[in-house]
Amino acid sequence: IVDLMGISSAEAMADVEVLFQRIPSDAIPAMEQSLRRSQESLSPWLHEFPIRTTTGEAKWLRGHSVPHREKDGATCWTGVLEDITAPKQAEEALRAAQDQVRQMQKMEAVGRLAGGIAHDFNNLLAAIMSQSELVLMNLTDRDPRLRSDVEEINKMARRGAALTRQLLAISRRQPLHIQVLNLNRLVTDMAPMLQRVIGEHIEFVVHQDPTVSHITADPGQLEQVLLNLAINARDAMPQGGRL
Repeated sequence: IVDLMGISSAEAMADVEVLFQRIPSDAIPAMEQSLRRSQESLSPWLHEFPIRTTTGEAKWLRGHSVPHREKDGATCWTGVLEDITAPKQAEEALRAAQDQVRQMQKMEAVGRLAGGIAHDFNNLLAAIMSQSELVLMNLTDRDPRLRSDVEEINKMARRGAALTRQLLAISRRQPLHIQVLNLNRLVTDMAPMLQRVIGEHIEFVVHQDPTVSHITADPGQLEQVLLNLAINARDAMPQGGRL
């Protein structure tokens, strides 16, 4: 402790205020309170507190001390101060890791919930699409306005199915489905969702290459890749930017 405080043993014994000068101001009230309780009850004092060394390095100490009364009524303390910086740092690292695990568990639970809802909703949309297609097959040319309305219903259902497919991809509950697809169209369809993910503080611009041909891939996997890229970009630009 003498090395940590940068003072001599005589100074440490003569003036406890030297120690207090190394303690951050926000930690002093708790330490004074614990010392006062120990002094009043003459019970052992055990307290952990941070200090700053002469080089500005943060350290943690644990004080073990026993108070006793002198004949003149003064209170004296006998004890030791222990450097517990290493175990404290390990404790903080463990707590941070536990918080991260809990956060991952929460995200996994949200993903499972989103996947379950999306799966059920996708079944409803599939029924709407099939029924609207049956109606279209039975409509005659004398019902152009009705046909237009049913076609719009079918179109909206297909757009809803595309959104649920994205939710299923996020929750990883969608089975691998390799198909030939248009990459430009996939990016265009995902653009509104990506804009919502990154937030309004980031400008979102899509530049497509008209020479890109069709590819063979799993659309859900590609959507997951694009979503991950967008989230990483958002996290890298907390003050805003352009993606």
